[in-house]
Amino acid sequence: MNIPEGSHTVVFAGLNSEVDSRRATVGFDGGEDGAVEVLSVNHRTQQINNTQNTGEIDRLLAERTDIENRIRELQIDLDVNSYEQNMLRVNLQPENSDAESLRRLLELHRERIRSIEFENGSLTDSLQVLRTRINEINKILFRPEFQPKVTVGELIVRVQASQAISAETQISYPINAAGWTPEYDLHVDAAGEPIRGKLSASLYNNSRQPWSSVDLILSTQIPQAGIDIPEISPWFLDYVSRGYTTREEGTALTSSTQISGTVSDAQSGEPIAGATVIVQNMRAGTTTDRSGRYSLIAPEGSRALVVNYIGYRSASEPITGTVVNFRLQQEMLGLDEVVVSAYDKSDVGLRGASSISTRIEQMVSREFRIRDQQTIPSNGDVQRISIEETSVASDMSYLSIPKINSAAVLKADIDEWESLFPLPGVAMLHLEGTYVGQTYIDPSTVSDTLQVSFGKDDAIVVTRTKQSDESDKSFFRNRVTRSVSNEISIRNTKPSSIDLEIMDQIPVSMRDEIEVSVLELSDGALENESGIVTWSLEIPAGETRSLIISYEVRHPSGRPVYLD
Repeated sequence: MNIPEGSHTVVFAGLNSEVDSRRATVGFDGGEDGAVEVLSVNHRTQQINNTQNTGEIDRLLAERTDIENRIRELQIDLDVNSYEQNMLRVNLQPENSDAESLRRLLELHRERIRSIEFENGSLTDSLQVLRTRINEINKILFRPEFQPKVTVGELIVRVQASQAISAETQISYPINAAGWTPEYDLHVDAAGEPIRGKLSASLYNNSRQPWSSVDLILSTQIPQAGIDIPEISPWFLDYVSRGYTTREEGTALTSSTQISGTVSDAQSGEPIAGATVIVQNMRAGTTTDRSGRYSLIAPEGSRALVVNYIGYRSASEPITGTVVNFRLQQEMLGLDEVVVSAYDKSDVGLRGASSISTRIEQMVSREFRIRDQQTIPSNGDVQRISIEETSVASDMSYLSIPKINSAAVLKADIDEWESLFPLPGVAMLHLEGTYVGQTYIDPSTVSDTLQVSFGKDDAIVVTRTKQSDESDKSFFRNRVTRSVSNEISIRNTKPSSIDLEIMDQIPVSMRDEIEVSVLELSDGALENESGIVTWSLEIPAGETRSLIISYEVRHPSGRPVYLD
């Protein structure tokens, strides 16, 4: 762009109608630093004639007019036939009252009515075909690219140039009608093999502007009008009043349960596609489809669901049934920005990843530059785009906590997980070529090692049986001694050896007058502070192992304690 010396107004036309000068950025590259100063930025919208598909629009309008005329003609034929049928029904009196005359009249009426019914059926079928075509034409003409008038946005930028320059111009602005959510596919082909992971984007474009062969950058930045500097206020501590209540969580589920529902905008009622629904404090979650619907399996012990979607306030609801719906309130935030432009920045390649995209680390965000140009229609559909693929080493083993659930769960312990999971999202799990379920991964809550569950293995049978529970009361010391013993049995019916971690627990006393003593752990490792006992076992194919965990509790006889 050539900018003469002096003060000028530059209008960027043909932008999306959601453009907002408060959230737009405008840059001029060229000449000396400070050669062009932006004095003000404003925005406006205008209705303009649609220059796209004008010939196709005229053809469809003409076809619709012809069909409407034909429908009117067929409807007239149906009305005439209906009138004739009524006339035949009321004129059943022959000129002569003899039986032969009546018979001939009835036969004539029957043949004519039969002919009319056949004709009416044909007319109705033709009307149905024409009306179906009318609906198809109307749907096409309702699409943004077929509207006679379209609303476009404009940025009006007032600049001051200290000298005449030729500048490269860059503008960017967020819109709420387009966004993306990260999704993962995790594949484990065999024990000892690395986990293959693919990061994809579920991208939607409802901007009424199709993107054709564009350079696409997916950004994690949340664009907004501004960020206030945080302040901290004094924290005054007082007794909680009796009227204070907290949001009650639902009753914990006693078994795995399928939960479904919808997520919608609280103001408009419109469905929200791509919202993340997770089970609170559990590694289970999913995302909503284009209709705002979701469905997931909530594990045993689940109490509440949490919904997150950029641009809306997070919401939680207790699980009180198999249907849980959400109505989200908007925040003054935009959706994840989908940047349709290219920037001259240094690229940081991902080691071990395929060249589907380039990851770019910014100061407050992360960007993924898709290498191939993309075409994203504006039709409401969600399009899945591959971002990057990589593989990491993992330690595959089984875990069972039979006190809680006797299932043996296959898990992957991943140490170098940062390259595989840069963003929070739903992960689709594939084991030996079979889809086995999904989980939700949030890197912000992960420690040094990430654990991913690939589901239970019915070929490993784990049981926990109480062997004894005896009480002995001492009258002299007024104390009760109670001994509890449990046996854990593990049977490996798989054709190969397995690595299995078993966890159980010894109660931990919170008072000096309650004494806990360990009697038998079968070589299990006890963590004294938590009371957690862990066995790391290697069980050959077809073998059975037994473990004993027993302990003794002494406490005052008048103060009962709960033991399982």
